[in-house]
Amino acid sequence: MTLAHSQSAQVEPHNLNSWESLRNRPYPQWFKDAKLGVFIHWGVYSVPSYGGPESYAEWYLRGLQAGAQNRID
Repeated sequence: MTLAHSQSAQVEPHNLNSWESLRNRPYPQWFKDAKLGVFIHWGVYSVPSYGGPESYAEWYLRGLQAGAQNRID
């Protein structure tokens, strides 16, 4: 028990909870190999796509493709 306690006291922290430690932290190889993409659908262009409370869906592009007059005008 004493040996385990003395060894754990000598371990240096890998996270110092600072921006500098985050900048210098190496990325794991799996993260570099992963193809991670994030799409955020928000902004002025998303306002016309709101369908209202009765049809809560964003079908703005589909309405344009179908030629819906209420989407085009």
